[in-house]
Amino acid sequence: MKKTLYRFNYITKKCKNIFLLKIIEYGNSWIILRNTSITDQIFIKCKRIKNIENNKGYKKVNENISEDLTAIINYSIIYIIKNKYIIKKNTYKDVILRYYNLEIENAKKLITNKNHDYKEAWKEINETSLIDLILQKILRIKHIEKTTKNNKNIQSQYIDIINYSILLLIKKNKYHEKNYYSELENE
Repeated sequence: MKKTLYRFNYITKKCKNIFLLKIIEYGNSWIILRNTSITDQIFIKCKRIKNIENNKGYKKVNENISEDLTAIINYSIIYIIKNKYIIKKNTYKDVILRYYNLEIENAKKLITNKNHDYKEAWKEINETSLIDLILQKILRIKHIEKTTKNNKNIQSQYIDIINYSILLLIKKNKYHEKNYYSELENE
């Protein structure tokens, strides 16, 4: 389980760096997104990944699946931040990054507990199953958004999406562990 947490920390650090770069470049422009728009953005990313998987890796847009998964993680955190904290156009990036870190810690606590109870069963399931589970969560969220609008239930779905995306990134990078970990150690 230590290896999983090490990888989790590595991936979330990379995601946070990209999130920070986007804030520096675009500001807090994401605050205008409606909840349904965030959900749709993640849905689009998932559909792309599934389509590429179904086409045996063939794609026409030169973006890799890891970039899509990173975007899914960051959009999920955006959703949670927008619905849990008060964010304005001029909210300082340090404040937003503090919220980002809090939500990553919440996701890490959950994955740690689940890894204990399930004995890291995720290691034995197919990568394609993880993307299907993410899509299933998105369809649940879309249904909740249309019917009850229960943000607390939606937020728990997004925490699962964050963790499934991280687990999928871990699985996709397992064949490149030497490069994957040497990069972290050099930082």
